[in-house]
Amino acid sequence: MPFSPGPFDPTLLIAAAGGELWSAWRGCRTPTPEVRFCVLLGAAAALASAALGWLHAWNGHGAGMPLALGLHRWAGTTTALEGLGTAVLSEREDRRGVRSQGFRVWLLFRALLVAVSGHLGGVLVHGEDFLAGG
Repeated sequence: MPFSPGPFDPTLLIAAAGGELWSAWRGCRTPTPEVRFCVLLGAAAALASAALGWLHAWNGHGAGMPLALGLHRWAGTTTALEGLGTAVLSEREDRRGVRSQGFRVWLLFRALLVAVSGHLGGVLVHGEDFLAGG
């Protein structure tokens, strides 16, 4: 059975970025509890997912695609560590009560990194042409 993050889903960081984009579009600079929730849980999930992914790879999964495995492994590890940094920045801005443009840009790029990591995981599980339906 293919590995998936299961309850450890760092895509909550993508949901947080969507929430921040919505707030920015509305002109709201106040941190929202929904985005805070998604950032905190997404960062924790990214750490758990990265740890479980390393364990999964150490058991030989993904060995047939060493390049994809290496890229996915390090993109996932980077996502986890930067997710932790995102949570720290989010909490700091939550205490200040104002969301900065810098944080929003940071969060958007972290969300893109989650997407890249997820795509590389899809390549590992389903093959290089999984988006083509092949």
